[in-house]
This record gives sequence, structure tokens and C-alpha cells, in this order.
Amino acid sequence: MKTTFFIKSFHQISVTTYNDGDLSTCNGYDLSGNISANNAKSAIEKYFDQYLCFDFDINNALIEDGTIYYDVLCDNDNSEANKEDIALWEKGEKTLYNNSISIEIYELQKIESL
Repeated sequence: MKTTFFIKSFHQISVTTYNDGDLSTCNGYDLSGNISANNAKSAIEKYFDQYLCFDFDINNALIEDGTIYYDVLCDNDNSEANKEDIALWEKGEKTLYNNSISIEIYELQKIESL
């Protein structure tokens, strides 16, 4: 049975280098949306696909105190970096950004009466 989940993501964008990691924060924003899914994991996967347009692998996420933490390496347009971008970044020939994402997910329930 499908359930509606409310998902909110907080994004901190930092300039990053291969050798030194995150250098300085240059942007931040938040997004949210309601997702209909069979379970929380499917809801997160749909949110990444439909709202964030990033690939998501639960094995690369940190889940701590009810918050999901996930990082995505991005280009100037906040699109996920491809293999060619990453190869140039590793050589110091391209600037990429770390989109550090914190996600909260809530299962919505209909209240029958007060």
C-alpha cells in the first residue's frame, strides 16, 4: 500500500578539490516535496530522481539520529559530475562542488478526528 512521505532536504554547496576536500561554502538552499511510495527507501529514491535529479545509492548514505546525509559531486550548473568531469577535477583541471545534503523524511497520516 502506498503511503505519502514528506521529505525536506537541506543543501550546502562547497568548492572542493581532490587533494584538499571542501574549501569554502558558496551556496545553500533547501527543497521539499510529498512523495507517494511503498516505503521510506523508495520515497527517498523517488525524491532524488524527481526533485534533485541525482543518482542515489543508500550504501553511500550516512543515517544518524533520523537524518540522512549524502554528498554529490556537482559542476557549475549543479548537475551531477560525470566521469570526464571527475577525471579533470582529480588532475586539478576543473572546479567541482560538493553538494552536502541533509534529508529528513516524515510519513504523513490522515487524522480521522480531533
